[in-house]
Amino acid sequence: MSSRKRARNYPVYQLKITLTNNKPPIWRRVQVASNTTLSELHGIIQVAMGWWDSHLHQFVIHGEYFGIPDPDWDSMEVTSERGVKLAEVISAEKD
Repeated sequence: MSSRKRARNYPVYQLKITLTNNKPPIWRRVQVASNTTLSELHGIIQVAMGWWDSHLHQFVIHGEYFGIPDPDWDSMEVTSERGVKLAEVISAEKD
């Protein structure tokens, strides 16, 4: 019996990441598994855009904020991005 875990097949999402207010448009297309966390997606975006993770970030999905909660910023409720998987926040095409 093998000690390796059996790989699961997860649906793959194709995402188009576009920077707003740029001419010409700057965008990247990436494919990620549906079980990718928002934290992992942040890392993928950094690599795809050639960035060095030097700025704060957040995801706003259906009016809810996801990111790294900071106790110094009590005015905005932010859900931790670490355990949130894409399949939990994306329910339809173009979501």
